[in-house]
Amino acid sequence: MKIRDVMTTDPRTCLPTDTAFMAASIMKEMDTGIVPIIENQQSRRLVGVVTDRDLCLWVIAGGRDPRATLLKDCMVDTLMTCTSEDDVQSALALMQDHQIRRILVVDQRRRLLQGIV
Repeated sequence: MKIRDVMTTDPRTCLPTDTAFMAASIMKEMDTGIVPIIENQQSRRLVGVVTDRDLCLWVIAGGRDPRATLLKDCMVDTLMTCTSEDDVQSALALMQDHQIRRILVVDQRRRLLQGIV
């Protein structure tokens, strides 16, 4: 089975200059715990992610204002990715090896065009 068969498609995204509040609002609206961060809307090159855990630990528990905190200051930029053509078992092994619950699906130029597993 391929990643394209199991991935969630068309995830909502933010830019590094968007606020933590904006990402949290997307999480609430879309009922998700992750928002991919892209360089810009034209390139859609993946530059990071922010999770509900990141917002809780780095923004709220850090005493920062979610409406003033930029995502570039609380996002994670070390990412595990796969492509839609990758085998599900290899992606699961990668997730297990790195102890992550989600993996972003990108194209060969690291553009977030696909989705999330």
